[in-house]
Amino acid sequence: DAKHANLEHVIGRVEDDYRKLGKTRERHEKQIEQIEEDIPPAETQITSLASQIERLEEEIGTELSKSLSDEEQGLLDELKATQARLDEEIDEHTSVLEDATVKRQKLTSLLEDNLIVRRNELTESTSSRSSRRTSSGNAVSQAKLKEDLVQKRQELEEATTSAEDVEKRLNEVKEVDQKLRAEIGTI
Repeated sequence: DAKHANLEHVIGRVEDDYRKLGKTRERHEKQIEQIEEDIPPAETQITSLASQIERLEEEIGTELSKSLSDEEQGLLDELKATQARLDEEIDEHTSVLEDATVKRQKLTSLLEDNLIVRRNELTESTSSRSSRRTSSGNAVSQAKLKEDLVQKRQELEEATTSAEDVEKRLNEVKEVDQKLRAEIGTI
């Protein structure tokens, strides 16, 4: 009876953990949806910036540059160098954003797989109550599962943070690019 009561208690805790995992998964899915909603506008902005860069590059080569003073020509050269640097940064940030997206997708898939494994273990644990399994084996298995879950949560949080950092950095680069384009427009 004591083992049975202990097993019932352990099963109750495991079921609570499973419900918590489900809630955590829902929260992470909402975060993923939000990130996925933010990615297309960023990609659209990148495409728009690329077309604006092309258009401006075409304009830069026109005869207007011949009528510039030495100071204006120096400023124009500086702006061209800055533009080239910003283009490289945009490419780098786009690559980092893509990597973060792939990592997030892998972690989401892994989290889903872990939840399925956890559910199967709970089902097995419940059905094997009558088979008198030792509680030490279950404790080791549960400790391993908890450790894996903590690790996967950390990885998912790191991927989310990385994606947010990349998005923030990309926005900063875009702001600087817009300011420089405005300066070029006034020349």
